[in-house]
Amino acid sequence: ATVLMVLYCATAVGMTFQWGYTWWHGKSVRKQFEAQAIDKLNPQSYDLTRNRGRIQLNVRCTMAERLSSEIAPGKNLTFKDLDNLPSAREGVLKNPQNPLD
Repeated sequence: ATVLMVLYCATAVGMTFQWGYTWWHGKSVRKQFEAQAIDKLNPQSYDLTRNRGRIQLNVRCTMAERLSSEIAPGKNLTFKDLDNLPSAREGVLKNPQNPLD
């Protein structure tokens, strides 16, 4: 029983170490990749917006500007968040008309 307990503890420590190293290494690899992509390609950062039934792809800024100013997507909204918005109350919210009909 003691041997099994030691093996389980060693496994837990090993898994925690592996997870931490992978997380740390992943961050450094991502930063290196971003720097190389900016140097070689200078890519643009885009926003996807829906307007009148169409999905539009709009240039927001360069990737370098996005990374330097920490422009990031906001918090993801959940259905609970949407239900708690003041405009979602009964009688205020109207279903949109499909512009393609």
